[in-house]
Amino acid sequence: MEPETRLELVREFVSESRELLDEAEPQIIELEQMVAVTGSIVDERLLNGIFRLFHTLKGSASFLDLRAIIDVTHEAETLLDLFRRGRAAVTSEHVDLLCRAADFIRRVLDQVEEKAHDRGFEEGARHIVEELAGVRSSVSDLPAEEGLQAENGQDNDIEITADLVRRFVDEALELCEEAEAGVLSLEQSPPGAAPAKKILRSFHSLKGNAAFLGLAGIEKLSHLAETIMDDVVSGEGEHNSVAVTVLLTLVDSLRCGIRRVEKGETPELPELPQMIRFVEQTMGLPGGGSGAEAAAGSEAVNERPAAEQEEADLMQSAPISSYGGKPVSKSRFIRVDTGKLDQLLDLVGELVIAESMVANCGQDKSGLEKTEKAIRQLNKITREMQEVALSLRMVPLTATFRKMLRLVRDLAKKENKQVELEMRGSETEVDKTVIELISDPLVHLIRNAVDHGIEDPAGRKAAGKPETGRVVIEARHSGGEVWIIVKDDGRGLDREQIIRKGVEKGIITEDDAENLADEDVWQLIFTPGFSTAKEISDISGRGVGMDVVGNNVEKINGRVEIHNRTGCGAAFVIRIPLTLAIIEGMIVKVGENRYTIPISSIKESFRALSSMITRTPDGLEVVQLRGELLPVARLHELYHIENSCQELTEGILIAVHNNEQKVCLFVDELLGQQQIVIKGLPAYLEQVRGISGCAILSDGGVSLILDIADLLQSI
Repeated sequence: MEPETRLELVREFVSESRELLDEAEPQIIELEQMVAVTGSIVDERLLNGIFRLFHTLKGSASFLDLRAIIDVTHEAETLLDLFRRGRAAVTSEHVDLLCRAADFIRRVLDQVEEKAHDRGFEEGARHIVEELAGVRSSVSDLPAEEGLQAENGQDNDIEITADLVRRFVDEALELCEEAEAGVLSLEQSPPGAAPAKKILRSFHSLKGNAAFLGLAGIEKLSHLAETIMDDVVSGEGEHNSVAVTVLLTLVDSLRCGIRRVEKGETPELPELPQMIRFVEQTMGLPGGGSGAEAAAGSEAVNERPAAEQEEADLMQSAPISSYGGKPVSKSRFIRVDTGKLDQLLDLVGELVIAESMVANCGQDKSGLEKTEKAIRQLNKITREMQEVALSLRMVPLTATFRKMLRLVRDLAKKENKQVELEMRGSETEVDKTVIELISDPLVHLIRNAVDHGIEDPAGRKAAGKPETGRVVIEARHSGGEVWIIVKDDGRGLDREQIIRKGVEKGIITEDDAENLADEDVWQLIFTPGFSTAKEISDISGRGVGMDVVGNNVEKINGRVEIHNRTGCGAAFVIRIPLTLAIIEGMIVKVGENRYTIPISSIKESFRALSSMITRTPDGLEVVQLRGELLPVARLHELYHIENSCQELTEGILIAVHNNEQKVCLFVDELLGQQQIVIKGLPAYLEQVRGISGCAILSDGGVSLILDIADLLQSI
């Protein structure tokens, strides 16, 4: 296989494997919670789902010969099978072990992503395998009635539910399409080329999925096709027109079987024995395709040819990030609803028509009305395309929230506390960039809630609370923002303790402390190095957690609000923009410069009269607006701009707000409202006070985008 092709397959494998682990971990925790409530009875569908995830992960790792992952997932799969067959009851210790296995696989994936191999993890894999095997051996001899029993007393075989069928059919048909496309180009490809490897992987995955659901006919035909391709990849078999014809025939038969499964008919393939004999005779395969030969064929997939070993050695000396002397960026994947892609494609077609209409208007002398109509249509389609394009980047918070189940469980056990996590609004969608940057803040906020907020059972009982504490993660839309709320029913923030620590660290003086509002006191915890922990532990105490929260939220132009009730708990509200790419903005002019103010931050704009303006004894200008005095900030003074209006009555005042803070920005004139595509500032500018980015205007000029929250804070 060509090195660049292997890199692509490795990156895809790592991405898919992390998704599988993200899906498996919350289900493992849910399994433990179910057992705690029901005793030994668990949901078979949940158990089968976890088993299937480990099985799929093992199959994918087998294709790349990642022995550490193969060994661990195989042993985890074996243990889970004991639970499925009623040979053991799930306990907290089992869940701990499965979670440690998942953690180990994640560490291996980090190296695989960087170096494309898992060498060096043999010892770690051996320890995990021994632990899993030890648990398995201690329960495997139990009679079935002493283990976990199904409620109906029947055998615990997999029930092919509608959801499993739908997922299997969708994936199986997609694998058939991939295999068929590869087979059609097989004759023109060298034996070890990428197409042959991809075909092999498609048949291998299809075989594993069919085996999991007990679809023997589809499994056998997939194994036959896999055996043929294994010979082609190793160079032992021909990849001529005969092989292509046989493989295409197998693909057609597999599709037939998959369609039967989809329709709910008997999954066994018609004329299966005849098909197997035809393939064996045509390709000269040893009779069988099942039993020992099938097992041997499966093991053959895991053998590493010498050429591939040399390639792996080369990959070890050249990390993926710089393979071949060229930087290779990590792949970033996102799942997109095909309906959105269809909508985008339709809009592109309409855009072509609208563009033609506008072009013809330049040659048509019939009048201005037709031109304006064409431009309005073009503008409408452009806006719709922007909305659809943005929606492609929108991802639900479900996966991010579900990761926190494991975190809360581990922290509670470590702290000897009883804590339950409640999730609300996890279906709320946010920009993909937000997902990436919000994960760390959520982790630190939840750590803070469990470690500092939730009391131990004795303390909660003494305070008249239930012994089990509650942490709630909630997401919801509010205006043009997404609010992510983390709250607990613990002891809340201690104002006096925070002030005392602030004075000790020199962040504030004792004189300042007396006049600080609660909101200002709470903001002290975001200072780097600030911590109220009495001693450093592996959970908290170093003062870096809340600093990370503040920094990451600022990167996405968000802000954090804190609501506290001493003795009853605290709530942290992260307010972030719905999207980071396009905003509605008001373009203003100051001297020869133009700025963009986000519409969401504007209350109103007006021209002030002399009677509305007052200057305080310390020189501060304020303007009276509906009985409220608002300070005035002159943008030309803040950014040292010449040739601008000097008198407040000559220009325009724009009332802007952030939380409870309000100010009037003084500008020369308003140029109009429009959608703005946000561009980042060049790296050499570093961080500019009150500026979040820039935008290219319709005339090619540049407008700086004002960050109202930062601007008000700096003022």
